[in-house]
Amino acid sequence: TWLIAEAEMLCGLLEAVAAAHNLSNNEVKFYQGADEVGAVLLARLAVEDSRLRGSRRPTVRLVWRATNATRLIPSYETRPIVETVGTQIEAAGGRVLANSSTETPDVLFIINNFAVEPQQEASVQTSSPPSVYAPLMAALSGASAAQVVAFADVRYANGADVSFVCSALRGHPSMM
Repeated sequence: TWLIAEAEMLCGLLEAVAAAHNLSNNEVKFYQGADEVGAVLLARLAVEDSRLRGSRRPTVRLVWRATNATRLIPSYETRPIVETVGTQIEAAGGRVLANSSTETPDVLFIINNFAVEPQQEASVQTSSPPSVYAPLMAALSGASAAQVVAFADVRYANGADVSFVCSALRGHPSMM
């Protein structure tokens, strides 16, 4: 396991090497999260297969619970969560839509993020009222039948936000 300081040093070194070879950020990617690699590779395979069949690169709209907290850094990571999410979507072959975009996304990515640092462990969570998740549930209700809806429950480290899961299931029984 890498220590955060070691990961930051390695990332800086890789960025310097990339710059010395005139490589852009689009050509060199480095991020933590080895546990997600399998899922990213599988998603990339599906995207590439669809592209070979004539489909375009899928678009993704991000819907955050705490919109003012997307630059916060999750526990055990070195980058703001918005950067991690964008990098992984790009690695999978998707394209994140700008907030101002009027384009209908192929994927609606609902993110139950934490609002203050440090990110708390799931083991110390308290119950939250359904109103906390209202923007996320509104986005879910507004999704078209043709859209893929994905969730990231990252409000707490090392476990689910039980109140969010219950709200999502109550608000959208088809997910059961």
